[in-house]
Amino acid sequence: MMFPLYTLAYTGALLAAGPFYLLRGRSEGKYLWNLAERLGRTRPDLGGKSGDRVWVHALSLGEVISAEQLARRLGVEGRQVCLSATTKSGFEAAKTGPGSSRPLICFPLDWPPAVNRVLQAVRPDLFVLVETDIWPNFLAGLTSRRIPAVLVNARLSPRSLAGYRTVKHWWRRVLNLFYRIGCQTVLDRDRFLSLGLDPNRLVITGNLKYDLPQPPAGPPVRAALLAETDLPDGLWLVGGSTHAGEEEVLLDLFMELRKHQPGLRLLLAPRDRRRFESVWRMILDRGLPAARRSGPHPGPDLQVFLLDTQGELARFYELADLVFVGKSLPGPGEGGGHNLLEPAVRAKPVLFGPRMHNFPEMAALMVEAGGGRRVSGPAELKAAIAELLADPVRRTVMGRRAAETFQAHRGALDRTMTLIHQALAARKVRAV
Repeated sequence: MMFPLYTLAYTGALLAAGPFYLLRGRSEGKYLWNLAERLGRTRPDLGGKSGDRVWVHALSLGEVISAEQLARRLGVEGRQVCLSATTKSGFEAAKTGPGSSRPLICFPLDWPPAVNRVLQAVRPDLFVLVETDIWPNFLAGLTSRRIPAVLVNARLSPRSLAGYRTVKHWWRRVLNLFYRIGCQTVLDRDRFLSLGLDPNRLVITGNLKYDLPQPPAGPPVRAALLAETDLPDGLWLVGGSTHAGEEEVLLDLFMELRKHQPGLRLLLAPRDRRRFESVWRMILDRGLPAARRSGPHPGPDLQVFLLDTQGELARFYELADLVFVGKSLPGPGEGGGHNLLEPAVRAKPVLFGPRMHNFPEMAALMVEAGGGRRVSGPAELKAAIAELLADPVRRTVMGRRAAETFQAHRGALDRTMTLIHQALAARKVRAV
């Protein structure tokens, strides 16, 4: 056991928190849905091995989207691929997504008996972690079996870096268990280096999100989506991946701007599904003609549409004439922003607040190219929306530049695949 004190603390925390998670799991349908699998009591049946088996793991919905590209490429090469996700939303996305025929497994709790049972059942030749969800005992279990692990699309936010630095030497031991770490940016590599990692383990591969497949886009696609959903045409402002405080801002400025733009409509897509009902009440309390994705089809007088489903926002960006990406305005929570590329790939002009520290390079590139605009707060956001709604030519130019930024930074998938090939080759050398 490489981390005995950690294991003792982790086990104690599981026992202490057990009653809370049991009650919440029964009331909300969380935590208990895959407990037997995460304990290794119910083991996945992956059949016999006919070649390299690669286990690709993603934390949640966003990481699953990036992981899918890797899994597809590995499958084309003839590798046996199994995919896991930690959150229920990520697991459901993997189960119903393009690679839904691929074996799905549940990531074990970081408790040595569970780790051992699951690793014995899966028997991977390589473990690929997409972006985040680092568990020390799991990495130790791989190391003891001489199974290389690679961390890809890796980034370190200022908040995560500060947390790691509180126990820097311990985290250095954990992170050095990875065979290689493929960093999104030079800044991410420097942050990992500041923790004392072996520089030979760090490679800059870029951001896999830039290599998202080019989706169908353009007026015919927009018209088809309007017809499918019975949403009315008009000028659509989309608030994507919004967090607490941002829906109020968007609703209030929408009501003010609509006085001068009567054809303006607002689509709100809260990031957290637990907030769908509270945001819906917020809309109704303002007396706005509204509909929600999970409800009846809207009428022609609709002004506000609540996208209360997950996994559909990228497609609904096609409706947008202008996009605001959330978790970025000043307010409660730590901020940090969300992915700007989903609207950019559809040539949509993008606005976001000052708190984009989870995507600093992406935000800077978008601003520098003229495809996005950073606003300091609600007042500047309102002014920017008013200006751009009144200038369709400017919106078109911004959207085109956003799409060009997306295209110019592709290539991370190929560089990440090279890293994976190196790890598989190292595995064969170790086995000799």
